[in-house]
Amino acid sequence: MDVIALSEYIVRQFSHQSPDGITPMKLQKLLYYIKVWTLVAGHQFVQGNFEHWDYGPVNRQVYNHYKNYGNSAISLSKLDELNISGVEKELVDFILENYISFDAFTLSAMTHTEEPWKKTQSNEPISDELIISYYGQQRFAKNFQPFDLSNNPFYPIENYSFVIDMTEKDAQEITEYPSYENYKNALHDAEQDFNEQWSNLATI
Repeated sequence: MDVIALSEYIVRQFSHQSPDGITPMKLQKLLYYIKVWTLVAGHQFVQGNFEHWDYGPVNRQVYNHYKNYGNSAISLSKLDELNISGVEKELVDFILENYISFDAFTLSAMTHTEEPWKKTQSNEPISDELIISYYGQQRFAKNFQPFDLSNNPFYPIENYSFVIDMTEKDAQEITEYPSYENYKNALHDAEQDFNEQWSNLATI
């Protein structure tokens, strides 16, 4: 899959879900995690390497294409249709849904805690072998073994600052849901509860 075409798909379909839009830095990290998890899922359809840069993994072609935006959100006036199959689209959308809420600096910090970036020298490409070896052992990888959102449990992206003081059993109970739909419903309910509490505080 052409990485520029995939970039345009991300901007077109997911900018509205990102409070500050999608900057070049955030786009790089979203693309990286798409490459990561599709490799873990056994699909090698994201073209191009990601190199070890100071702010995390970067695809040089994407960097050159969008560098004029600086720290601003990317805005595209003319967008071509992305030729993407059902399974590929489902994978890409699933990965984006789970990462889109993080801001660019949080995504960058996440990559800095992960072995593939840490073990790769500056400006060198992060190898597919290193990606598969490391990310294939993470809890989120269970969602792709096999990838079946309807029938399998769902394992969210781990928040290490939240689970660090927990036992393995407690962490597993919190980070496993009966299904992806169940997880999304739980998020929706939590957001509603938060908004109601905030509204009540505002009236005091």
